[in-house]
Amino acid sequence: MRSVKSIKVSVMAAALSALISLPVYAGIKPDHDIIILHTNDVHCGMDQNIGYAGLALYKKQMQQKTPYVALVDAGDAVQGEPIGSMSSGEYPIKVMNKVGYDFIIPGNHEFDYGMDVFFKLSKLTDVPYHSATFIDSITNKPIFDSYQIFNYGDVKVAFVGITTPETLNSSTPTFFMNKKGEQIYSFTEDSTGEKFYKNVQTAIDDAKKDGADYIIGVGHVGEDGPLEIWNAEHLIANTSGLDALIDGHSHEVTPGITLKDKDGKDVVVTQAGTKLKYIGKLTIDTEGKLHTQLIDKVDVSKENISYTVKSGDTFQKIARHELGNYKLWKQIADENIRTVKDPKKLMPGMILTLTKTLGVINSEGKAVDPDVDRLIKSLYSQFDALFAQVIGHLDQPLYAKNSKEEWLVRVKETGIGDLIAHAYKEKTESDIGFIHGGGIRDNLPAGDITYKDLVKVQPFGNWISKVEIKGEDLMNVLEMAVSKYPSSGPFPSVAGVTFTLNTTIPSPVKVDDKGCFDKVEGERRVSDVKVNGEPLDLDKSYTMGVAEYYAIKYGDGFTMFKNAKIISAQVTIDSDLIIEYFKNHPSVDKRFYNENGMGNITLIK
Repeated sequence: MRSVKSIKVSVMAAALSALISLPVYAGIKPDHDIIILHTNDVHCGMDQNIGYAGLALYKKQMQQKTPYVALVDAGDAVQGEPIGSMSSGEYPIKVMNKVGYDFIIPGNHEFDYGMDVFFKLSKLTDVPYHSATFIDSITNKPIFDSYQIFNYGDVKVAFVGITTPETLNSSTPTFFMNKKGEQIYSFTEDSTGEKFYKNVQTAIDDAKKDGADYIIGVGHVGEDGPLEIWNAEHLIANTSGLDALIDGHSHEVTPGITLKDKDGKDVVVTQAGTKLKYIGKLTIDTEGKLHTQLIDKVDVSKENISYTVKSGDTFQKIARHELGNYKLWKQIADENIRTVKDPKKLMPGMILTLTKTLGVINSEGKAVDPDVDRLIKSLYSQFDALFAQVIGHLDQPLYAKNSKEEWLVRVKETGIGDLIAHAYKEKTESDIGFIHGGGIRDNLPAGDITYKDLVKVQPFGNWISKVEIKGEDLMNVLEMAVSKYPSSGPFPSVAGVTFTLNTTIPSPVKVDDKGCFDKVEGERRVSDVKVNGEPLDLDKSYTMGVAEYYAIKYGDGFTMFKNAKIISAQVTIDSDLIIEYFKNHPSVDKRFYNENGMGNITLIK
């Protein structure tokens, strides 16, 4: 099967804002274009790049072109920035409601605040979540409706929600268990992918039976993921009936590609990156053909419209109702001076020309919908004083990702990772500090470091625990952490530990059908492990400062922590810990500024 990445090369060469027409199925013809705007992996970046206010403006502009406009989100909207964690996801939901989404699905990070909060958020959304793959483990039935059909004239378009099975481990496994440790929620995870494909296929078939003319998957799946059986390519290859897949999860910038489904039919796949850098746009035109596009800029627009004067109208009333501001009445009068020479003689039936302006330029120089922009600013302002507090200082920046937004902490040792691992070790008074790459979410700039800067680095609100772990289990922790190298969330940053990683050796880690650690079978990638300069003793116990996401909730499948002894379950919150570390270390260790950190990990490539 040809890889998604190789298919994308030629497509990415095209301008992102250019319309890309792909050779897909031409179905029933709508009487107007159907425009489906889509977002994914916003991660609380509400005012970043185009921003939600720019998105709201663009949606209104599209509604001027066609009566058939839908806005959908492919997950991971409520987590990833301080404003999300400090409001437990509620503020992003408020803004999404204001923008006016029509269809949303839960991504893996929608569950990061726990199930009680997730279900609370699901009741706060103006539109319900949909997912064919988030199910009750006992009944095997979806928790939410799997799909929804929208009528656009005589055409019916179904959206099918698809949440990655990886959610079970990439969020927090214990969230999906009862108090007895029994799994009560599932994401159709198994070792073959068949359960995943079956649930999606059932939703597609049901939508077709309900009369859908087009079926669009809205998936938090990803084109590139740690397990191929769950990615977009394999999902499409093992199902039939989708016309397109609006994707998320892997933060890919995909203007549009086609993949073959189980029956050999072309399926359009598109994804809009992350943090609203692009707005995705999928159009079903009046010939029944599909086109995809990524919008990278939104501008204020002006459009001339005709207005027929009604009984009782005045220029002020028309300005208020049609242009949104009664003060614009003189503009209307001036533009129609030849038709209405005396404003007092405005008569019913007169045809006026109005110049309707959509959007304003905000204080940051962006074209926005003013109402949404105002809401976002009011929500952020509640935390301004707290976020502005200076906590520490750096002589040089510390990088978690590069200028291309590619994660460094998931492929190599970094100064920022080493600093956090040392903070964990110091605070918990442990032999070892351990932080996984996926737990580090932003760079730290040079100069004064604020509260906001530090919360952005660790926005999850994870408790840090102190555990006692045997050398054998520690060895398995390291082996599991590098098993998906390169580029994976579990890649470790450590303090108190040094080791060699031989990337030429295939990972010997075996996982069960839920992606959880089972055993090591074969030659290890990890060798020469030392704890504080002494060779690792497999029978000795060591203390470790580590997020409870791993230590207690076995995130990313780190079930070897079940063997660990919990010494302190909740020492402190991750962001508070790093803030305390900076306060205690006004001048940080210069070795953190090195490109490869302190040299704890030796890579053999």
